[in-house]
Amino acid sequence: MDPFLTALALWAATRAFDAAASRGETAGLRWFVVAGAALGMLSLNRPNAVACGPAMALVWWVGQRSRVAARQAAALLLGAVLLVAPAAVRNRIVSGEWVVLTSHGGLNFYIGNASGADGTWKAVPGITPSIAGQVADVRRLASDALGRPATAREASDHFYGLAWRDVAAAPGTWLGVLARKVALTLSAHDAALNHSFAYFAWDEATILRVLIVGPWLLVPVGLVGFFVAAPPERRRAYAAWLALPVVYALTLVAFFVSSRYRLPLLVALSIGAGGGLAWVADRIRATAWRASARAIVPCLALGALVQRPLGTDDGRMNERMERIVSWVREGRIGEAEALLAQTEALHPDPALLHYRVGIGLRERGDLAGALAHLGRASQVAPGDADVALALGEALLASGRAGEAIRPLTLALHGSTAPHEAAYHLAHAHAALGEADAARAALARIPPEAAMDAAQAGELGQAAFRLGDAALAARHFAAATRLSPSSAEAWERLGVSLGAQGLRVEGIEALRRAVSLDGTRVASRVHLSLLYARTGQRDAAIAEVELALRLAPDDPDARRLMDELTAR
Repeated sequence: MDPFLTALALWAATRAFDAAASRGETAGLRWFVVAGAALGMLSLNRPNAVACGPAMALVWWVGQRSRVAARQAAALLLGAVLLVAPAAVRNRIVSGEWVVLTSHGGLNFYIGNASGADGTWKAVPGITPSIAGQVADVRRLASDALGRPATAREASDHFYGLAWRDVAAAPGTWLGVLARKVALTLSAHDAALNHSFAYFAWDEATILRVLIVGPWLLVPVGLVGFFVAAPPERRRAYAAWLALPVVYALTLVAFFVSSRYRLPLLVALSIGAGGGLAWVADRIRATAWRASARAIVPCLALGALVQRPLGTDDGRMNERMERIVSWVREGRIGEAEALLAQTEALHPDPALLHYRVGIGLRERGDLAGALAHLGRASQVAPGDADVALALGEALLASGRAGEAIRPLTLALHGSTAPHEAAYHLAHAHAALGEADAARAALARIPPEAAMDAAQAGELGQAAFRLGDAALAARHFAAATRLSPSSAEAWERLGVSLGAQGLRVEGIEALRRAVSLDGTRVASRVHLSLLYARTGQRDAAIAEVELALRLAPDDPDARRLMDELTAR
């Protein structure tokens, strides 16, 4: 979408400026509206492009300085607003906040400017590298820092603030990062994000191998072309047109650089390159050798500069890893193993490579293969807690509970999912008959640990099976906080409270379960039992009668009714 929308915006702006030049004050405004709308659409896809529309309108107005130019600039802005406003209104309806385009600008600014930044994307500790992670984890971290729930805008502002604090602490370092981002923007080398262009150009048999035009050519020829081919009679309109690539490049440098994000800039550079090549061809035909040399020499110099290696990761090895994992999932194990053997020595993180393959094999039910690769990953990165967790789970699933204890214990201390490590460690100890150690493993997980309601419920059930009703109630209570509308979670909490002798609290939890789902027979049976144990015989009979209406053959309900009516 980015190249198309950029080309559309530049073409519509050209039509608008041409119409204004040819018809003067009688020029219609429709092409200015179209150009603004195209810029608005580009901003929806690339939020950092939102500044390009106002910049183009401002430069146009300043260059013309007339009422007509003011109306034309306003028409351009109107076109952009007409496209962006629905997104802002939608954001307001969904989130209750006025967020124009996106709420993760602060995070992106932090990635590109905070201490340790190198100008490209880097994972931020505590934030899952996904859109969902950016939404949830950014607000969670900001809320923790603020000591209260943070709105989306406050979360973004929090990360802006962190980045500016680091900039103020080391301005010289930051200026170096800015210079590097400029170099990355104009580099011939790829800075991969999500997918690797270099991989599909060189590792796969695609048409990209013969489509050789790229940044190595567009950047030097395009930049020189912007200068030498500038139309002398239309410099003011040309300056407004040039505002798009210039401002877009500045917004790119302000955050972080990736090959995917600089695509709009390459579209504009291709136009500059075409103009520059045509200009040089005209001079050569006219045998104006000195004039042509003034363009060719800078092109060659810039071409050498953009070829300088900047140590960026072009993503080829990670893309290979994804191919290997996809082959594993498709059952093409032989091909996957062959490509893995070629890739292991080249991959920057061979432990991750084996870990991903091991997970894929385990998903296919190949525990032996999974253990081989997870064991290899553990050898390469012996302290990696996530690798240890996967290895421990695979050993436990293979019936090797004793061997699973060590990696699961390591995972419990450092894994990103300590609740999972505790759950499996408890199972391993229980399989070995070590009930006390199993309960101790579950007790080490605080209720506020990062997990969902289902995971909290699994921990509660494990504790209940081990005979620790108090520990089970703690985890079930966490499940009800995470999912207050879950009748199952409230039922389990009520049962575990009742097992501790906390019958009044158990009745309250079970009544909540029944109010959420009146068709749960088990909830009514347990509630009836606690009513009976607190001397509320009539209430107990009423509940068990309702349970029998729902399930006349339920053995627990029938047995309880017999006991209650026999008294």
